[in-house]
Amino acid sequence: HGNDESTISSCNLSTASGSTHFLPDKIGSILKDTYSFLYVYPACPPSAPFVFAVGLFVFQALVYCTLLASMIDLDDPYNPIHIPPVASTKLRIAQGIAIPIAVIINFDIMVAMNNLLNPPDEIISMDEYSRSESSRKNETAAFVADTSDSTNTKQELSDEGKRVASSQKQNQQQQNHPIGMSFQVANILRLLEGCLSIVTSFLLIVQSANVIDLFIRFAAVEFVIHMDNLSFALAEHGLIGTRLQKAALHLNSLGYRYPAANPRTRKKRRGGSCTSAKNLERASRFSYFKKMFLYRLFRSPAKLIKNSPEATRKATLIFLLFTLITSWVFII
Repeated sequence: HGNDESTISSCNLSTASGSTHFLPDKIGSILKDTYSFLYVYPACPPSAPFVFAVGLFVFQALVYCTLLASMIDLDDPYNPIHIPPVASTKLRIAQGIAIPIAVIINFDIMVAMNNLLNPPDEIISMDEYSRSESSRKNETAAFVADTSDSTNTKQELSDEGKRVASSQKQNQQQQNHPIGMSFQVANILRLLEGCLSIVTSFLLIVQSANVIDLFIRFAAVEFVIHMDNLSFALAEHGLIGTRLQKAALHLNSLGYRYPAANPRTRKKRRGGSCTSAKNLERASRFSYFKKMFLYRLFRSPAKLIKNSPEATRKATLIFLLFTLITSWVFII
């Protein structure tokens, strides 16, 4: 369905058969961190939530880069990451426990991948959406239950439902936010921060000399990892500023809307036939390119990632955990 109808088509009426088929939209919640400010608040002109979110990302990146620079010594070719030569069994067990925990609690990577692989249709006002859904369901039930009335009565109910739906559509469009480049940039920054935090956490874990030192280092880096969530909570309670508090409360009232999947409309429509010689030449070149080995090599994984975001997230989590465990076993 088109963009103009996507905000109001959570249920369809079949007036010919007198039955109602509900196709509910999928609704998701927005993560409460400072990166979510970038979804709504513009960069031009720069708003206070935007500057705060970007500034916090720069601060986190500087902390990670400083830690990595201090932990890696390129002048020592034999032990550049300062691995302790001798470690007790207790320390090895603690390291083996800390690495999976570091991967699991670092949910920024999973959230960013979810938003990038399976982006929502738009960001909506949850209050307005709940009111419109309740109103539409009541009108639909009244329309279907009144099958014994005359055709004029049904037509009046249908016209009234259309007027109410049009009014609700206008209210939603005023409060909704389309998914654009800012959404992609925010999740790319979130993904970069998650990758930097994973690398930093891993090096801090393997460099620890004893169990107490390991958990002190781990707790310190976890504070930096969750600084975006803590800052959002402070802004939500008005401890940073009034404008940031209003922005945080506004984000709390928003959510993602994923359009209802329709198996019959998932396939992309093909374009028209190539009539001109130029179009025929382009089609021939593209057909030749599709037969090339490199195209077939990279097209299958890309298609799989696009069509299976849930499986991709799980595979990424398993691959990340396997890579860190394998690196740890190789180092020790």
